[in-house]
This record gives sequence, C-alpha cells and structure tokens, in this order.
Amino acid sequence: MSSPVSVVIPTYNGAKYIAAAIESVFTQTRQPSEIVVVDDCSKDDTLKVLHDLRGPVPIRILQLERNSGGPVLPMTKGFEQSASPFITTLDQDDRMLPDRIERQAGALDRHGNAAAAIGLLVKIGADGKPTPGDFVAESRVRIDAIPYTDGVGCRLLDPAGVYAHVLSHGTLTIASSTTFRKSAWAKAGGFDAALRVAWDADISLKLTTVGTLAYIPEPIGEYRLHAANTSAQGTTTLREVLALKQSHLDRPLHPIDGEMLRRDLREGYFGLAYAESQRGNLRASWRALGSARRNGLGHAKWAIESIKAAVRAARPNHG
Repeated sequence: MSSPVSVVIPTYNGAKYIAAAIESVFTQTRQPSEIVVVDDCSKDDTLKVLHDLRGPVPIRILQLERNSGGPVLPMTKGFEQSASPFITTLDQDDRMLPDRIERQAGALDRHGNAAAAIGLLVKIGADGKPTPGDFVAESRVRIDAIPYTDGVGCRLLDPAGVYAHVLSHGTLTIASSTTFRKSAWAKAGGFDAALRVAWDADISLKLTTVGTLAYIPEPIGEYRLHAANTSAQGTTTLREVLALKQSHLDRPLHPIDGEMLRRDLREGYFGLAYAESQRGNLRASWRALGSARRNGLGHAKWAIESIKAAVRAARPNHG
C-alpha cells in the first residue's frame, strides 16, 4: 500500500523560480497529497506567484511572522504542519524529475527500516539547461564507497558508513534529493534551529541513529546554479561544519577514526583562521587557531607566523 506524501518547500524571495519548482511536482508519476510552501517573509512577488498557480495537487501556504534568516525554521514548520507520513523536500529554485516521488516514497514503503530516501541531482544553470561537468558521476563515486545491502529498487546504506561519509565528505540529505520518513525525522530530533547552513549534514548524522538511508543511485532531481545560491557565505559554512565535526569527535554516535577526523579538523580550523585573518578578524582568527591546536596542530611556528603576517597585512595599524 502506498503511503501519502507531502512536499515541503521553504521559500524566501522565490518568485523567479518557484513556479517551475511546483510545476515539477504537478508532473510527478506518483502524486503527493499536498504541497506545503512556507514563506519566510518574502519581499518580492512570491505570494502572488503561489496564489496564481493551478494544478492537480493542493497548495497550502504558511507564513512566518518574521524572517528567520535561513531554511531551518520554515522547513520545521512545514514538517510539523504536514499531514503525511512521508515528506519530500524541495528547494524553491530546483526541480524534480518526474519519477522522484514514486521512486523515493516507494523505497520507504518497501523498507520500513529506512529513515529517508536519497538520490542524485543533475546541475542546471539559471536558464534551466544542464551545466558542464558530471556532477552525478562525482557524487556516485563518493557514495559508492559506503557499504550497503541490496534493497528493492535501491541500496540500503550502512548507518555507520553513512556517518563516516558525512563527517568526511559532507551531507547526503540535500533538500532537493531527500524524502524523509516523518516519524524517523522526529525521533532523530528534527532540524537544528541553531544552524544556518550545516543543518542538512546535522540531520544526515542524526538519522543514522534511527535507521538506514535508501539510496537510489540515479538522478531524481535538478539542482539550479544561479547568482543567489552560489554567492559566498563568508566563513559561516566552514565554521558551522567544523563545529559540527568537533561535536561528533567529542561525542560520536558511531565508532569513528578519531585521528583522521582530528586531522580534518586541524586543517579546517587552520583554513578558517587564515580566512578570518585575511578579513581582519583578529579575535576570530586566534579562536580558530586555538581550535586547531586543540586538535593537535601543536606550536608549528610556520602556522602561527603566517597567521600573524596575514593579520598585519589586513590590519596594518593593529598592534
């Protein structure tokens, strides 16, 4: 028996692309029971575009009272208000391939131990056309290294292997490539509202405590690259990812290669220290260097002197 599916789309100033995103839901071979769009106080014509859309799936529009500054609170509200046991997530500027829900929800129907279903994404440009480079092949190579057992129409990834992969390579539960089992998402603790960028890696790690990931090793959606979503996040992304890794080094959910993770943290914190020094953020730079030393950087003179030199170059009048 097929379980109902809700599609949750967080949006902020999404007028340019959100119609294309929702139209890709309308053409699904397995139709969801609803589309829940959570607006984060958009200042453009997003709401007008949403109200003008007509299709075979009802659209519920929820609005936050104030802008949250990121996708976590809109996503959480959408999950909490969704009426279905399965929730397929989609970013406002991406598109689903026609059989995404059928394949992902089908995997969850067939495998009760799967906390979520994931797949691969094809990169497209602002105009909706494919971009150069084989993003699918690159992603497939990394995920293929995770131990798995064969499922029906999918691979059931080993939770400990997923955990190690995310700590080394990054998230597997990207919004536009994941369908969640709502009960597993809640049992894992949901999304962390304190995270602005690394929320997806955080939920990937936490889901490994409640089940496996059903992986479909083929494209199920399109990830759009454009100016608004490729702009630099400063050091926010790196800082959040490093803090997340540090927390799992200190309190691992599965057995880990502690020395390898410490090495990654040393290199990451040193990179963050250098980036902050280049921006003239002296205190942030020294905090990051202190974190690198905590993970075994030691008193390498070249590291400390390079940070000092960068700080002096960025802030020549600073003592």
